[in-house]
Amino acid sequence: MHKSRLLFKATQTGFTLIELMVSLTLGLVVMLGASQIFISVNRAYTETQRFAQLQGDLSLISDMLASDTREASTVNIVNDESGNSTLTLTVASGNIVYNLANGNLNRTQAGVTESMTEQAASFTSQCVAPDLSTSCTSPIMLTLAVGLNSSDGTATRVHLVEFNVAIRNNVLAIKFAS
Repeated sequence: MHKSRLLFKATQTGFTLIELMVSLTLGLVVMLGASQIFISVNRAYTETQRFAQLQGDLSLISDMLASDTREASTVNIVNDESGNSTLTLTVASGNIVYNLANGNLNRTQAGVTESMTEQAASFTSQCVAPDLSTSCTSPIMLTLAVGLNSSDGTATRVHLVEFNVAIRNNVLAIKFAS
């Protein structure tokens, strides 16, 4: 009888407590590594989406401003106390007004106002005359700057883009007048 009891113990299968603890610890380490990878990928996706939104907004704003500015015959700029501009461009179809209000960069044409972005931090414009002064009586170019807010959840950053746009009608008038 003693011999069968030894045989039974030798064929018994299963895990010891130490094997179970080691396997649980290894599983925990693998799960922590996988969760860190997931968090990193999620952050990268969020950053990509945020920059895609910024790029889309800046592309729309710069395209619209450039198109309207090129067609302008006269320009009027009024700066408010915080340094932001209200830009009025006179084109063949009437006036187009760009202004910043409550974080929205707005474009108004024929009484219809559309918000170009809800993330605007600043909007400035400045005339450049043929003598390179900042006179708006006969400008040939506008220097435009748009600042957009972006937040990663912890901090808000302002991305500033500045560009120059020639006023085609005024440039052509000067070119063909001489």
